[in-house]
Amino acid sequence: MYHLCMPRKVLILALALILPGCGGGGGSSSDAPEPVLFLGGFFPIGVWVPPAYDFEKWKGRNVNTMVGVTQDFEEWNAEANRLGLRMIRDSRPNPADDAGESLLLAWAQDDEPDGISVRSPTARSRRGTPRGRASMPAGPCSSTSSAT
Repeated sequence: MYHLCMPRKVLILALALILPGCGGGGGSSSDAPEPVLFLGGFFPIGVWVPPAYDFEKWKGRNVNTMVGVTQDFEEWNAEANRLGLRMIRDSRPNPADDAGESLLLAWAQDDEPDGISVRSPTARSRRGTPRGRASMPAGPCSSTSSAT
């Protein structure tokens, strides 16, 4: 019989210890400042590369952040703004043009940091080289450069 009552007693004890500090009763001081939450406490729940025509569907599922553009950039951006969805996407060609985008959380970076992505300038320079090694131009410390 003891083992059946034990979890209930532990729960009651835990609540008795926690609840006085919640709601202003016993454990908090009214002089303490309220904590400032980053982005007002916003927590991103995102979808990777959704098309703009699906934004309403995702918003209805309580998704609040769209990540990655899969179509016309301005159309995608306008639809996210219209629905009040946050964005993580590539920057505009002039990054300063994004300064007024209040729903833009971050700029997306190229995937595959090891250089596999074909969008990466380093990946393009590696194409056709043995074992993916990029050939480096001869510099002042290179064994092929001549000392003067």
